[in-house]
Amino acid sequence: KSNFEQGILPMSCQNIYGYTRTQDGGLEIVPDEAEVVKRIYNLCLDGLGTLKIANILTEEGIKSNTGSRWTEKKVRYILSNEKYVGDLLLQKSYTTDHLTKKTKRNRGEKPQYYVKDNHEPIIPRKIYDAVQLELEQRREKHLKKTITQKYAFTGKIKCGICGKKFRRKVTATRVVWICYTFDKLGKKECASKQIPDETLCLIAAEVLGTAEF
Repeated sequence: KSNFEQGILPMSCQNIYGYTRTQDGGLEIVPDEAEVVKRIYNLCLDGLGTLKIANILTEEGIKSNTGSRWTEKKVRYILSNEKYVGDLLLQKSYTTDHLTKKTKRNRGEKPQYYVKDNHEPIIPRKIYDAVQLELEQRREKHLKKTITQKYAFTGKIKCGICGKKFRRKVTATRVVWICYTFDKLGKKECASKQIPDETLCLIAAEVLGTAEF
């Protein structure tokens, strides 16, 4: 708590893409990674979504902070993280059990500390603010379009290849159920096949012993 009040980032926070930790606990820019961070912000302002940005970086062979492929979550983290504008929001999570080191996201249970202009920024504040506005507008647009619906097979079909759930999708010709991984990343990541909705209904009716589903 004392460190938080002084604006000191815990040494456990080591894996911050674009930065490296210094001996005194500060943040120092990693030039090559910083260029990738700048590009992510620019691509976002150019109108590209987080999935598209992640796929571009992965296809170009650029490694993420974990050394693996880029994901929507990793891109979104960079686009919304205040560290890239030089600020620090401390105690985003807290330890609930000091023996097991189990942590929990801080949703108001503990005080948070915001330190402005703590270290050298990678992204100018004007660009950072523009991206936050863009992300918020996208969220609002998505919420307006999204109507929460549950169908008979929602959550009940699991991919036998990658383990992800199947989702309902309306194509130009029919309604199908398709693996989330295949739908988002293509057959190079999961070679599963889509299943027509009518096929599932026929099979379900057969199992139930009914004339129709």
